[in-house]
Amino acid sequence: MSAEIIPLRIVRQADGELRISDTDLSEKLGFAEVKLMRQVIRRNKADLCELGLLLQREAKGYGRSERVYWLNRAQAIHAVYRSGTLEASRLAIELTKAFDALLGQVPRTRDLLRLNILSPEVGIWEKRFERPFFVHLHRVLGLKQPERNNHPNCGHFINRFVYGFLFSPLGLDIIREANPKVARLMDDGTAEYHRAFRHHQMLKAEHMPAFEQHIRTLNTLLVLAGSLRHFEDLFNRMFPQSRTQIGFLLNEIQSRSLKEVGP
Repeated sequence: MSAEIIPLRIVRQADGELRISDTDLSEKLGFAEVKLMRQVIRRNKADLCELGLLLQREAKGYGRSERVYWLNRAQAIHAVYRSGTLEASRLAIELTKAFDALLGQVPRTRDLLRLNILSPEVGIWEKRFERPFFVHLHRVLGLKQPERNNHPNCGHFINRFVYGFLFSPLGLDIIREANPKVARLMDDGTAEYHRAFRHHQMLKAEHMPAFEQHIRTLNTLLVLAGSLRHFEDLFNRMFPQSRTQIGFLLNEIQSRSLKEVGP
């Protein structure tokens, strides 16, 4: 379903997430070519991934296929402001109004997902990702592994290929809401922001078998992959989202709730 209250083509995805394409944002910002908008997105990729799964899909262009970015509400507004154009402020306001109008029509989707994903109580901490997983992940990402903890890009990867994949981008947002970042005051007076728990502690126990199997599969793909692009190719060939155990559950919930809401 697309927004009709203003001329913005905001499309509700199969998982219930509302998104707008880089092509439409480019046109509204007055860019001569969509590649200029994609340059903005790539320059700010780390920030945009913090705001949700950065979705790309194949679309036919003029005689060839192209990879189109589909941005959620927060990503679109952030990218528009980062574009540095004269139209940025006006378009950000239009986007806010359009997304808010459409989001008000799908409260049931979020409610149903929240009930089906989140545990009533935070689970105890258990190690879910073994050290070899992160050794291979740093290699595939082309990063040097720090002596302590892991590179922040590892978190982006896990959000995308674990939580965003298994539970949908909308489900990842719900998990983040349940596990927000909190400030920790450092000795030098600065503040660092960390989540109080691991995301997997937010999940219902019934999801853990599929969650653990998925991590084992990712570890195998990381061992085989020589780069992130190679991993993505292996991952996309391995299984589409609709074929995962949790994907089946969520697709059924979302399909039912969207029918209840209607267009």
